Amino acid sequence: MSWLPNWITGHDAENQARGDAAAAELTRLKDEKIASGYYTAEQAIQIQKNYETDAYLNEEEAQEAIGEAFDEGWEEGRQNVSNAISGTLNKVVGGPLRAILGGIPWWLWLAAILGVVGYFGGFAWLKKKVL
Repeated sequence: MSWLPNWITGHDAENQARGDAAAAELTRLKDEKIASGYYTAEQAIQIQKNYETDAYLNEEEAQEAIGEAFDEGWEEGRQNVSNAISGTLNKVVGGPLRAILGGIPWWLWLAAILGVVGYFGGFAWLKKKVL
């Protein structure tokens, strides 16, 4: 996403110096843990391999990675808002409605259904069969 400002990618001298210092500190900590025996020999080899194959992103790749992360964040935020709205509606409308409808006895539901069916002529076929 080329419209993102360059300061987000961290391509300035001061930030580069901080990044180099952080990378040096990370290397020192990694080497210290390997030397102290904190990791097994297999783990140390895998850590060293992972560290050596860690690719540096050029500016174009960094912009692309930032754009992808932005899109992922945008989608996650949209989903969070959607979930909040639907959760609120379920709590405010659905809960009380379920409580009201759930409080009506079964026999009243049955009487209401029979009344609606009778009102719309649903028992005409029964009347013809019996009479």
